[in-house]
Amino acid sequence: MPEECFSRQTLRDLLTDWAGGAIDDSTFAGKSEELWQKYGVWQNWPKEDKRSVTFGALDKMRLQGDDKLSKTDVPKLLDFLNTEYGQEVTGWGAWEEYWNSGRQAVANQ
Repeated sequence: MPEECFSRQTLRDLLTDWAGGAIDDSTFAGKSEELWQKYGVWQNWPKEDKRSVTFGALDKMRLQGDDKLSKTDVPKLLDFLNTEYGQEVTGWGAWEEYWNSGRQAVANQ
């Protein structure tokens, strides 16, 4: 098991609860920010590091404003969180491609 302060499953559960309506936007934002405040100090792991996916996902979950995560982003973020250990660079590539280009196409529909 990778050495993380919290698991990818913690974030999967939070995203699934939010997307499914079990928690509202305010609760999602609050819980994401709480995790960030507690653990985000270690956010700058290299993309090859097994912890980078967890912290990269949490970084997006806590965003506000125009870059704020939407429920339509949840399936792609879950895919990112499901990146196999040892495949982090590949997972990052797919996530960044979505976030930087594909997400814009979705937002414009």
